[in-house]
Amino acid sequence: MGEPLNTKVSEKENWQRTVDVVVTQDELKPEIEKAYKKYQKKVKLDGFRAGKAPIPMIKRMYGPRIEAEVVDEILPKIVTEAWKKENLRIVSLPKVEQLDYQPGGDLKITFTVDVEPEFELKKYENFQLEKQVYQVTDEDIEQALADLQEKNAIWETVEEGIEKDHYAMVDFQELDESGLPVIGHKFENEFIHMKYENGELSEIGRQLLGAKAGEKRVVEIVQQSNEADRQKTQRVKYEVTVKEIKKKILPEIDDEFARDVGEYDNLEELKEALRKRVQESTQHKFDMALEHNLIDEINKNNPFDLPPSMVEQYLDSVIEQLKSAYSNQPVDEQALWEQYRANAIWNIKWRLIRDKLAEMHHIEATEDEIRERVAEVAKSSGQDPDRLWNRVKNDEDRLRKYRHDVLEQKVVKFLLERQKIKEKKVTLKDFKKKKIVEP
Repeated sequence: MGEPLNTKVSEKENWQRTVDVVVTQDELKPEIEKAYKKYQKKVKLDGFRAGKAPIPMIKRMYGPRIEAEVVDEILPKIVTEAWKKENLRIVSLPKVEQLDYQPGGDLKITFTVDVEPEFELKKYENFQLEKQVYQVTDEDIEQALADLQEKNAIWETVEEGIEKDHYAMVDFQELDESGLPVIGHKFENEFIHMKYENGELSEIGRQLLGAKAGEKRVVEIVQQSNEADRQKTQRVKYEVTVKEIKKKILPEIDDEFARDVGEYDNLEELKEALRKRVQESTQHKFDMALEHNLIDEINKNNPFDLPPSMVEQYLDSVIEQLKSAYSNQPVDEQALWEQYRANAIWNIKWRLIRDKLAEMHHIEATEDEIRERVAEVAKSSGQDPDRLWNRVKNDEDRLRKYRHDVLEQKVVKFLLERQKIKEKKVTLKDFKKKKIVEP
């Protein structure tokens, strides 16, 4: 079948095409003759040696079956050749709707296939957007220093009894009304922080004050239980075994602390580094929020339908990833479909719009840009850039992912330059007052 196929395409939906294909008997003949010769070599007919049976006799006896086998064998190739000839961007497996063939006649095939939807980009410029610009304050630095202080705390075992701010590792054994252990209601290696809330310790904390490691105490606490769809308050007794007591010692925040946590000569250098880190990390989140809002506006202002198969494939991929990540837990696939469906549609639409914009405005990801992106990833993950690049360039899937990442960055940059963006300065106090949306 060296000649181009006779094909006709009609639009069933914006995202679906019906393709009619006609393969003439002259085009089929070489494949059919080849099949008869192949069959001749293995068929045994009375009065003829193996491989010597006349082909006309084989046609008369087995022709319809042999030619049906030929059609079955070449059908996938014909369908593939047909949609490629019509330059269809298919997103599903073709489905043969009709097949008509009689020995000696033409082969007629009708199949449907889902394709990337065609759509017109109506609006993607001049959106009114707000960009939050983060202003680092002394309060940010104090919080960052406190976090570092906590991270570098020293834990010291306590010999005396439990006091305020101590941490205790304990075992809980629930007791029944007669004071005997309730089978199956033992909870081991639980941590209790003797922390004051609203000026006082928790109920269990008050009952454990002064207890030493190895000591057992019976405590009574209030618990909520559901009975007959009603909440009931009850007091439950536990035997608590204190296994270990520790206290947390925070280092002094001074020049020595700065030298211990990094390559800083003094506290001021550490503060300056923290200021830069806080500003960059928080601003990055705000920038991501701006990009998300922009994409959301573009998606809303350019509506079009997606083929169900695209959404199904996306969700199948998401669910498989979740099942792999949580292999030890049951997965409600239907619930996940419902949970992620809107997000799937949002992402698929944006990908199609992004690719259309890139095509319209001749935006491409060059090899140098892809390699630069690989180097950034290598640096952030502590890998050698050249080694990572050598692995990526020989892995088509990974290379495609990096290419898409770079293309997305360039398309988003192109779009941001064409919007009406108003900057708004924000600080940590704005977060606390809930005047801004946290990134």
